[in-house]
Amino acid sequence: MAGLVNYLARQIRSFGYAGKGIARLVREEPHGRIHAVAGAVVILIVLFTPFPLMDDLMLLSMVGLVIMAEAFNAAIERLCDLYTRDHDPRIAAIKDLAAGAVLVIAIAAAIVGVAILVKNWEVVVGMW
Repeated sequence: MAGLVNYLARQIRSFGYAGKGIARLVREEPHGRIHAVAGAVVILIVLFTPFPLMDDLMLLSMVGLVIMAEAFNAAIERLCDLYTRDHDPRIAAIKDLAAGAVLVIAIAAAIVGVAILVKNWEVVVGMW
């Protein structure tokens, strides 16, 4: 029984570490804040519009993917900065690749969001 309690305690602590990471992303990363605000807007849209469930799930999934990509990008940038603060073309390429990944998913999320709004335009207009 003690083993199970220790296991559960470790799992609960790991959620705390994850929460600290999310807080750090929003608090310390400018793009993290932008994505968090955009994500909050999308969550409000999901909560207050009668879109079909699958559309809501797609919007929420896109928010999660963008924030996840931004967190990975921030982690990669910090790891690279630990290696060197001097300009190194290899580090620059790594950072550019990570930032490019965020851009790709952010564009995809915007396309999905616009497509869902267009598909549900009557619902959106009917709310006003």
